[in-house]
Amino acid sequence: MHFSRLLILVAAIAGIVAVHLPWSQVSLLGEIQAVAINAIVKVILLVLFVVILITAISGKRLLPLISPGRWMVALAGFIILWYAGYEFYSVSFSFSSPANLNGLAMKSSAGAGLYLTIVSTVVAIATVLIIRRK
Repeated sequence: MHFSRLLILVAAIAGIVAVHLPWSQVSLLGEIQAVAINAIVKVILLVLFVVILITAISGKRLLPLISPGRWMVALAGFIILWYAGYEFYSVSFSFSSPANLNGLAMKSSAGAGLYLTIVSTVVAIATVLIIRRK
């Protein structure tokens, strides 16, 4: 398998795993981790990561992705990255300073799943945009 396809495959698998990991952490008398995405968005993200995965393993595996597959990975990646960036912004800045709820301090931050989603998507997009067929 070509190195670029392998990178995209690993990024897609990491993204599929990341969708199931906690996307936010809320500190309120200890730490609570939660997957902060609803079921419909979760299914859409999973479908987009599966599209990236299938694109990486289809076709001639010893060659880098050709144009339609490259743009499919890039488009799916940008959609995922847009949503993950929106969630990162809303989770990180919703309670960026501790909120006071009836005397209890509450702070929200991004979780491991959100970070892994962003990193895996950036790797997939960078791979298709940097490594080109010669």
